[in-house]
Amino acid sequence: MDQPEAVIEPETEVEQALAQVAERVVRLVATPKVLEQGKFNVFELLTLYDFGASKLKPAQLGRWKMCFSLAASTGGVWCARVDAEVGYLGIFWRTKNVNVNLEREIPKPDPSGNYVYLGYHWNVSGIPLLLRFRDHMIRVSPGAEFIAGHDNRLKLRKSRRGRPWVLKIKAGEVAGERN
Repeated sequence: MDQPEAVIEPETEVEQALAQVAERVVRLVATPKVLEQGKFNVFELLTLYDFGASKLKPAQLGRWKMCFSLAASTGGVWCARVDAEVGYLGIFWRTKNVNVNLEREIPKPDPSGNYVYLGYHWNVSGIPLLLRFRDHMIRVSPGAEFIAGHDNRLKLRKSRRGRPWVLKIKAGEVAGERN
C-alpha cells in the first residue's frame, strides 16, 4: 500500500515534446515581469520617494529630499517594477558641473548641460537592470557627453556599487564649471 511514486519517463516523441513545452511554460510563468517607467503621477512619485527614503540613514534624508525633487522636476526619475514591486529606482538630471561631490554641494540642474549626473540608484530586484537605466538616461538626454555618479564608498573601503559608468571626454573638450 505504501509504494513510492514512480517517475514516468516519456516514451513517445509526442510525450517528449509535451514535456518540453511544459518546461518552457513553467519557466515563463516563473520569470518575473518587469515594467519600466519614466513618467509618473503624483501618487507614484510619493511611493518612489518613500522607497528611496527607506534605504537611507536619517542623516542623509535632507540630501535625498533635494536630489529627488530636482530629479522629479526635470523628468529624471526612472523605475523598474518587478512583479508590481519597485525593483530598481534611479534619479538623475542634467548639469553643467563637471566634477560633482554631493558632500560639498548638489549640482544645479540645467536642461542645456552637457553632463548627466546620477544622484542615487538602487537595485533590489537582483535582475540586471543597470544597462536599461543607462539607455533610458541616454535616450532622454540628447547631446549629453558625460554620465557619472559620485561614489564615496571607495574612500571608505567598502564595495563599489555606484559609479556605474563614465563616458570620458578628452581634456581639451571640457568646458564646464568645476567645484
